[in-house]
Amino acid sequence: MVTAIVNAIAGAFSSGGLAGIALRMVWESLLAMVLKMNWKVVIERAVSRLVVRGLHGLASMKTNDLTRETVSDILEQMGEKRLPKLKEANDVLNKKHDPG
Repeated sequence: MVTAIVNAIAGAFSSGGLAGIALRMVWESLLAMVLKMNWKVVIERAVSRLVVRGLHGLASMKTNDLTRETVSDILEQMGEKRLPKLKEANDVLNKKHDPG
C-alpha cells in the first residue's frame, strides 16, 4: 500500500504527470527571465553603488584626509561617464549623512 502511494506521488511529479508539466513550465519561464536580463547593466549598477558606499565610508572615517567635497568631486566626474545611477546612489547616501 505504501509503495502504491509513493509510486502515485512520484508519477505525479514525473515529466509525464500534470504537476511535472507545470513544474517544468515554471522552471523554463524563470530560466528565460534570468537569461533575458542584461547582466552587464545589473553588474554596473551594483559596482557603482558599492563604489559610492565605499567612498562615503572612507570620507566618514577620521583616519584619513578624504573629505565629502572630494568624494562629491570624484563621483561627479564618474557620473559624467554615462553612469546615471551613480548620481542617484550618491544622493541617497548624502541624505543619510547630512545632519539637516
